[in-house]
Parts: sequence; structure tokens; C-alpha cells
Amino acid sequence: MQVPEGWETLTTEQILQNKKGAIKIGPFGSALKKEFFVPEGYRVFGQENVFNNDFTIGERRVDEERFQKLKSCTLEANDIVISMMGTIGKCVLVPEDIEVGIMDSHLLRLQINHVVCDATYIMQLIANYELIQQQIKRLSVGGIMAGLSSTVIKQLTFPIPPLPEQKKIAEILSTCDECIENTEKQIAKLKDLKKATMQELLTKGIGHTEFKDSPLGRIPKSWEVVKLEGVTTYSQGIQVDLSLQINEPKEGYLKFLRIENYTQLSQDFRFVPQDLGRNKFINNDDVVVVRYGATAGYVGRGFEGILANNLFKVSPNEELLTKGFIYYIILNLYECFQNLMSGGAMPALSFGMLNEIKISLPPLPEQVKITETISSIDSNIESKEQKLSKLKDQKKALMNDLLTGKVRVWK
Repeated sequence: MQVPEGWETLTTEQILQNKKGAIKIGPFGSALKKEFFVPEGYRVFGQENVFNNDFTIGERRVDEERFQKLKSCTLEANDIVISMMGTIGKCVLVPEDIEVGIMDSHLLRLQINHVVCDATYIMQLIANYELIQQQIKRLSVGGIMAGLSSTVIKQLTFPIPPLPEQKKIAEILSTCDECIENTEKQIAKLKDLKKATMQELLTKGIGHTEFKDSPLGRIPKSWEVVKLEGVTTYSQGIQVDLSLQINEPKEGYLKFLRIENYTQLSQDFRFVPQDLGRNKFINNDDVVVVRYGATAGYVGRGFEGILANNLFKVSPNEELLTKGFIYYIILNLYECFQNLMSGGAMPALSFGMLNEIKISLPPLPEQVKITETISSIDSNIESKEQKLSKLKDQKKALMNDLLTGKVRVWK
């Protein structure tokens, strides 16, 4: 690892406090079994706290006796805590106001020598710096499952500038994190608002004062209850041999739309000869649902091309139903779909299942108003998500400049 003049390359052990337990994994096996948990006592922290960067969540606790036995696994302010399983290397800094408690076996604790290193700087390196993540992936190869060990962590090497420069870099990157976190919170609030708005408008409509009983509960007097069979039709995508799929656009070829394009909004498209799917072409505003697999029932839209066979298009009877309204109806039916498919080895939606589902149907003009209201929240979410993506890109670029010494913030 090359570093700028005046920087050092230090190993994990060189940046830790000179004491036993400066690097430590939580207690294993019989030391922390479920039967030791009590309603009140000392906290037990786990991966959920690291993944959410929130040490207030969680209900697990142990009594005084168990805590004293496992006191060496206590988490203290400014400790770095790293996830050992699942999302490898996800890490956070323990906050100042943490409740007294211990970590479980899925976490690893680092206690930094504050004379040598700034803990926030080291946390940023482990959590976000590509060179450190590459080391972790390389050193973790060969394990039975995706996980870390203290042996792997001990072998890491870090680019270490002078302490004042570390602090300045950490301050800049933490400011970026604050902007990212605030934007993520705004998105979460908007998604909650969208969910509540959908629930309200799709059942009670806009401005109604008169309601009636129906098989779906109380609905506006001017609405009807219909089966999807009477207002929609379905068209499944096609299977295309891999030999006919290409990875780059080409004249005479169309995008071949797969599950990940909808569920992950992936822009990694494949392309197939347009003649294969003349009757399977999808427009941007067409409503598409995942038919098979773990994400069966997921609804999306926004792409043009030919559908893969594990997806299908929902076409509304446009004399009764708008595309926008049926999109939000199906989005709101996701839990219903999950219940219909429960118990099967491979989740799958049959068109017979769909046809039997009943929905409440407003007049077309009200469908348009409802759709516009929910769509405005969607537009706000999309705007915030674009902002979030830019913020993350900006932080990545900053890290590349600051952690390589390309841009110096203190000399």
C-alpha cells in the first residue's frame, strides 16, 4: 500500500490500545444462551444495532451475575464494532450515550489507541474505504460461510496520516454521513406517508361523506366491488435461450426485462431480437408483476422492452380502470399475494388466484385524482433518492481524494 509522504502504513495491532482485549469477539456458545436473557438488566447488543447504527433498539438483557462473567465484552463509547456475519465488515462507532451492556458473538470490538489514531477515521476506513474492503474480501476467502474472524482483522493494513489530518478527514466524512442519514430519514418518512395515504385513499377515496357496507368493508357509496377477473387481463413474458441474449444494445434488438430490473431498478440490461417478442412489448406505463420466486407479487413499471417469462403484464379494461390506479391497487395487495402463496415450496402467483381477488372501484375521474395524489409522493421519494445517490457518490469521490492523500486537508 503506497501512502503520501508523512503518512504511515500500520497494521490493526499497531493502531489498537496496548492492552488485553483491545480486539475481541463477543461470547460464544454456552456463555450467552437464550435462557440467560431476562426482562430487566444489562443490554446485549448485536448485528441489528450495527446494521441500523442505533444502539437503542433491541430487547435482550442479562442479569448482574451473567454481566460480570462477560464483562470483558462490554461496549464503551468510541469502540469500533464490526459485524462478523452477513454484511461482512459493516461497522459503526459506539456512541457516547450507550447504555451499559455487552456484545454478542456476531460482533467484534476494536479499541483504538487515541494517541495514534482517531477512532472515527478508522471506522470510516473499515466501513467505506474500498482498499480495506478488498483486503477483507481477499483474507476471508476459503471460509465455510461468509464471515470474519479476528485473524482476518489483525492482518489488515491502514493508511495513517498525522493525527490532526485524520481528525479533519473524519470530520469531513462524518458531515457527509450526516447529510446521507438525514436524506435517508426523509425518504423513510415519505414512504410511511405514501403507505398511509394509499391505505386511506384506496379505501375511503377523496372527500366522501356517504358510505355503504361491502364485502371489503365500508366503502364510498358511489364505488363498486369487482373481481380482478372482470377488469384486468394478464400476459406472461417469454423464455429466451441464453444464446440469443446479448449484453449490449444492437439494432434490431430490444431490452429483455428481468426480475432484477424491476425489484432492484437494475440498469444491467440484456437484449434479445425484437422478432421474438412482438406480442410481449412493454411500455413505460405498463404494470408489471413478478410471478415466480422470492419476490413474487412485486409490482413495478418504468421500462420498455420484452418481458422475461417470470414476469407478467397487467392490462386494465380502460373503460373501467386506469393503469395508474391498478398499479397502486396491486402495490397495496402485496401482503394479500404473500398469504395466497404461503406454504408452497416455490412462491408463484397463478392467474386464477388473481382473478378471484376483489377490489373496490371508484369512478374513473376519482381514480385519476387518487393516482395523482399518490404519484406526487412517489415523485418526491424519487427526487430524494436521486439526491441520496448523488450524496453517496460525492462521499465516495471525497474518500478517494482524502484517503489517498490526493487532496490534503491539513499539513
